[in-house]
Amino acid sequence: MIFFVLLIVLGMTFAIIHGICVHRFGVYLRKYHPLKWKELSPKKFMGISKESLESRNYFAEMRFVLSHDDLNDSKVATEKRRIKLFLFLAIASWLCMFLSLLFT
Repeated sequence: MIFFVLLIVLGMTFAIIHGICVHRFGVYLRKYHPLKWKELSPKKFMGISKESLESRNYFAEMRFVLSHDDLNDSKVATEKRRIKLFLFLAIASWLCMFLSLLFT
């Protein structure tokens, strides 16, 4: 039971760190690669234009993170690796959590 709770906490911790990294990556793209950020950001969110509301598209950002394009920027490549690492760690923790349920 302790192992199960540990895996839940680890998975949530890795997922939160992943979210923070994705947010920081978006801020970096908006500042240093505005054309790419404009391409990734949604045009509207629930009918509200993006001029009135700051919105993000996680799936578009993750599609870019999982692509091979690093915009010839070493910081982009480093951040993409970090985001993928914490996503993998969160998924692996949760898979181990579910597997621990099957084998206890």
